[in-house]
Amino acid sequence: MGLQHFLTNYQRDYLKQLILECEVQRFTRQESLAYIHAKLKIPISDSYMDRTKRIVKKSLIQKLQYLREHRVAYIEQFFIRIAEIEKLQKECWAVYHSNQNKPYVQMDCLRELHQLTITLGNLYEILPAFTGQSLVTYEDDIPAYTRMVTEETRSMTNPTKEDNPTTSQ
Repeated sequence: MGLQHFLTNYQRDYLKQLILECEVQRFTRQESLAYIHAKLKIPISDSYMDRTKRIVKKSLIQKLQYLREHRVAYIEQFFIRIAEIEKLQKECWAVYHSNQNKPYVQMDCLRELHQLTITLGNLYEILPAFTGQSLVTYEDDIPAYTRMVTEETRSMTNPTKEDNPTTSQ
Protein backbone atom coordinates (compact mmCIF):
# COMPACT_ATOMS: atom_id res chain seq x y z
CA MET A 1 0.00 0.00 0.00
CA GLY A 2 1.44 3.39 -1.02
CA LEU A 3 1.90 6.46 1.11
CA GLN A 4 -1.03 8.23 -0.56
CA HIS A 5 -3.38 5.82 1.24
CA PHE A 6 -1.99 6.92 4.60
CA LEU A 7 -2.22 10.66 3.97
CA THR A 8 -5.47 12.46 4.59
CA ASN A 9 -6.83 14.82 1.94
CA TYR A 10 -5.63 17.71 4.08
CA GLN A 11 -2.12 16.24 4.28
CA ARG A 12 -2.02 15.64 0.50
CA ASP A 13 -3.06 19.26 -0.13
CA TYR A 14 -0.51 20.46 2.41
CA LEU A 15 2.17 18.36 0.73
CA LYS A 16 1.37 20.02 -2.60
CA GLN A 17 1.72 23.44 -0.97
CA LEU A 18 5.02 22.41 0.63
CA ILE A 19 6.35 21.21 -2.72
CA LEU A 20 5.49 24.60 -4.23
CA GLU A 21 7.28 26.32 -1.33
CA CYS A 22 10.35 24.17 -1.99
CA GLU A 23 10.28 25.13 -5.67
CA VAL A 24 9.98 28.83 -4.88
CA GLN A 25 12.86 28.62 -2.41
CA ARG A 26 14.91 26.60 -4.94
CA PHE A 27 15.64 23.80 -2.50
CA THR A 28 17.65 20.81 -3.62
CA ARG A 29 15.95 17.43 -3.60
CA GLN A 30 17.44 16.58 -0.19
CA GLU A 31 16.56 20.01 1.24
CA SER A 32 13.01 19.57 -0.08
CA LEU A 33 12.62 16.16 1.49
CA ALA A 34 13.95 17.43 4.83
CA TYR A 35 11.71 20.52 4.71
CA ILE A 36 8.63 18.44 3.90
CA HIS A 37 9.44 15.95 6.64
CA ALA A 38 9.88 18.76 9.18
CA LYS A 39 6.59 20.44 8.22
CA LEU A 40 4.43 17.41 7.44
CA LYS A 41 5.89 15.27 10.24
CA ILE A 42 5.84 12.32 7.84
CA PRO A 43 8.79 11.22 5.71
CA ILE A 44 8.05 10.85 2.01
CA SER A 45 10.07 9.05 -0.63
CA ASP A 46 11.77 10.59 -3.67
CA SER A 47 9.32 8.83 -5.96
CA TYR A 48 6.28 10.05 -4.02
CA MET A 49 7.60 13.61 -4.11
CA ASP A 50 8.17 13.32 -7.88
CA ARG A 51 4.68 11.90 -8.42
CA THR A 52 3.16 14.72 -6.37
CA LYS A 53 5.21 17.31 -8.31
CA ARG A 54 3.78 15.90 -11.56
CA ILE A 55 0.25 16.16 -10.13
CA VAL A 56 0.88 19.78 -9.08
CA LYS A 57 2.30 20.65 -12.51
CA LYS A 58 -0.61 18.97 -14.31
CA SER A 59 -3.09 20.84 -12.09
CA LEU A 60 -1.42 24.18 -12.85
CA ILE A 61 -1.43 23.43 -16.57
CA GLN A 62 -5.14 22.58 -16.39
CA LYS A 63 -5.89 25.83 -14.55
CA LEU A 64 -3.96 27.85 -17.12
CA GLN A 65 -5.72 26.06 -19.97
CA TYR A 66 -9.10 26.76 -18.37
CA LEU A 67 -8.24 30.45 -17.97
CA ARG A 68 -7.05 30.58 -21.59
CA GLU A 69 -10.29 29.01 -22.82
CA HIS A 70 -12.52 31.01 -20.51
CA ARG A 71 -11.13 34.52 -20.67
CA VAL A 72 -14.05 35.87 -18.67
CA ALA A 73 -13.05 33.62 -15.75
CA TYR A 74 -9.56 35.14 -15.83
CA ILE A 75 -10.93 38.66 -15.88
CA GLU A 76 -13.34 37.75 -13.06
CA GLN A 77 -10.39 36.55 -10.95
CA PHE A 78 -8.62 39.81 -11.74
CA PHE A 79 -11.55 41.84 -10.42
CA ILE A 80 -11.83 39.62 -7.34
CA ARG A 81 -8.20 40.54 -6.55
CA ILE A 82 -9.04 44.24 -7.00
CA ALA A 83 -12.02 43.88 -4.64
CA GLU A 84 -9.77 42.17 -2.07
CA ILE A 85 -7.27 45.03 -2.22
CA GLU A 86 -10.05 47.60 -1.85
CA LYS A 87 -11.47 45.70 1.14
CA LEU A 88 -8.03 45.65 2.75
CA GLN A 89 -7.74 49.39 2.19
CA LYS A 90 -11.06 50.00 3.96
CA GLU A 91 -9.99 47.77 6.84
CA CYS A 92 -6.69 49.65 7.14
CA TRP A 93 -8.51 52.97 7.26
CA ALA A 94 -10.82 51.60 9.97
CA VAL A 95 -7.80 50.51 12.04
CA TYR A 96 -6.15 53.88 11.42
CA HIS A 97 -9.22 55.81 12.62
CA SER A 98 -9.79 53.56 15.63
CA ASN A 99 -6.23 54.12 16.89
CA GLN A 100 -6.09 57.90 17.20
CA ASN A 101 -3.87 57.66 20.30
CA LYS A 102 -1.48 55.11 18.83
CA PRO A 103 0.70 56.86 16.23
CA TYR A 104 2.82 53.75 15.62
CA VAL A 105 -0.26 51.76 14.65
CA GLN A 106 -1.36 54.62 12.42
CA MET A 107 2.06 54.76 10.74
CA ASP A 108 1.91 50.99 10.10
CA CYS A 109 -1.53 51.48 8.56
CA LEU A 110 -0.25 54.26 6.32
CA ARG A 111 2.66 52.09 5.17
CA GLU A 112 0.30 49.25 4.38
CA LEU A 113 -2.11 51.60 2.62
CA HIS A 114 0.78 52.86 0.50
CA GLN A 115 1.66 49.31 -0.56
CA LEU A 116 -1.99 48.48 -1.25
CA THR A 117 -2.34 51.61 -3.36
CA ILE A 118 0.72 50.64 -5.40
CA THR A 119 -0.66 47.13 -5.88
CA LEU A 120 -4.05 48.47 -6.90
CA GLY A 121 -2.46 50.94 -9.28
CA ASN A 122 -0.42 48.17 -10.87
CA LEU A 123 -3.53 46.05 -11.33
CA TYR A 124 -5.43 48.89 -12.99
CA GLU A 125 -2.40 49.72 -15.12
CA ILE A 126 -2.32 46.25 -16.69
CA LEU A 127 -6.11 45.97 -17.08
CA PRO A 128 -6.24 47.45 -20.61
CA ALA A 129 -3.54 45.05 -21.77
CA PHE A 130 -5.74 42.01 -21.42
CA THR A 131 -9.18 43.55 -21.93
CA GLY A 132 -8.12 45.51 -25.00
CA GLN A 133 -10.09 48.51 -23.79
CA SER A 134 -8.94 51.87 -22.57
CA LEU A 135 -10.11 52.85 -19.12
CA VAL A 136 -9.85 56.58 -19.75
CA THR A 137 -13.01 58.43 -20.69
CA TYR A 138 -13.40 62.17 -20.61
CA GLU A 139 -16.06 64.47 -19.20
CA ASP A 140 -15.58 68.17 -19.89
CA ASP A 141 -11.95 67.52 -20.98
CA ILE A 142 -11.15 65.96 -17.56
CA PRO A 143 -10.39 62.25 -17.36
CA ALA A 144 -13.42 60.62 -15.72
CA TYR A 145 -11.21 58.44 -13.54
CA THR A 146 -9.81 61.59 -11.90
CA ARG A 147 -13.28 62.51 -10.65
CA MET A 148 -13.98 58.91 -9.54
CA VAL A 149 -10.64 58.55 -7.73
CA THR A 150 -11.10 61.87 -5.94
CA GLU A 151 -14.57 60.87 -4.72
CA GLU A 152 -13.43 57.37 -3.69
CA THR A 153 -10.39 58.71 -1.82
CA ARG A 154 -12.54 61.25 -0.01
CA SER A 155 -14.94 58.50 1.14
CA MET A 156 -12.08 56.26 2.33
CA THR A 157 -10.20 58.95 4.26
CA ASN A 158 -13.31 60.46 5.85
CA PRO A 159 -15.60 57.53 6.55
CA THR A 160 -19.21 58.16 7.33
CA LYS A 161 -20.99 56.54 10.24
CA GLU A 162 -22.45 53.93 7.83
CA ASP A 163 -18.96 53.05 6.51
CA ASN A 164 -17.39 52.72 9.97
CA PRO A 165 -19.72 52.39 12.93
CA THR A 166 -16.79 52.77 15.36
CA THR A 167 -16.17 56.39 14.38
CA SER A 168 -18.28 59.20 15.71
CA GLN A 169 -19.18 62.29 13.74
